[in-house]
Amino acid sequence: MVYIWLMNTLLLTTPQARIAADAFRDLEPNKLTNWNVETLPSGSIGNAGSIPTVLVVQVGDNTSPAQIKALISKLALIQPGVPQGAFVLFALKRQAQQALQQVRAQRRRMQAIMDEINLSLSEFPNPDRVDVIEYVPDLLTKLSLIETKLKIAPPRPSPLDKVKEALQATGDLRVANGNLSAAAVADSFEIALSHLANWLGRTRQALNKTPDADSLQDELAFFERVARLRAVVSKDQFLKWLRMPNSALDNKKPLDLLATGRRQVVADLVDDMLTGAPA
Repeated sequence: MVYIWLMNTLLLTTPQARIAADAFRDLEPNKLTNWNVETLPSGSIGNAGSIPTVLVVQVGDNTSPAQIKALISKLALIQPGVPQGAFVLFALKRQAQQALQQVRAQRRRMQAIMDEINLSLSEFPNPDRVDVIEYVPDLLTKLSLIETKLKIAPPRPSPLDKVKEALQATGDLRVANGNLSAAAVADSFEIALSHLANWLGRTRQALNKTPDADSLQDELAFFERVARLRAVVSKDQFLKWLRMPNSALDNKKPLDLLATGRRQVVADLVDDMLTGAPA
């Protein structure tokens, strides 16, 4: 069985002729009060009443790799319908208290579905916004994270945005097409790509595949702003500065604030340091 939910609009679909009456039983509706609910047959996903921000595909006991493969083609067409691309979450729902033979069969089927998702990842215009999670425990957490993420604005304009020296100091963070690269950011900040992926709400596999995706640019721009500090300090001094408590940041470490989403305040501090503005 396959269900699909959309942020704000909740769209439910299943390959079966009828949608189960208890389909929402595990969703804790009290935590989804801001969502409207729609139902559509699987063949009409593209005719939803609103453009989805988040698509959640529940992979249940009756879901086959062939169904997932067919569905991915439809999801890939829907994804670019919103700015920077819709989030697509494949939520795996595993049956509890099964016999050992059934557990093994389920594992083989789930692995085949995972393989199909990985093979089809390139069909998505924004594969960095595709993820696989466990249903139900990870679903509500992930949706909450995405809701917060969607509220994060890109960095405010900086007085250094057109200063040659500042731009040159971060030239190594960009690739040939001019986009910032998550891989280059991770390398320059000396952090694991998996850690950066977590900070950005992505998977490591997605960042490996498209580290310079358009949908990453607003968030990576904060790191570029901070990396401008390298225009006046050495690499070692920059790395040390990132990892030391800073009185201008309430004795928080700049890297810790970058990790937890308080990136604008760190970017502003670097601007002040480079322009001589008062802290």
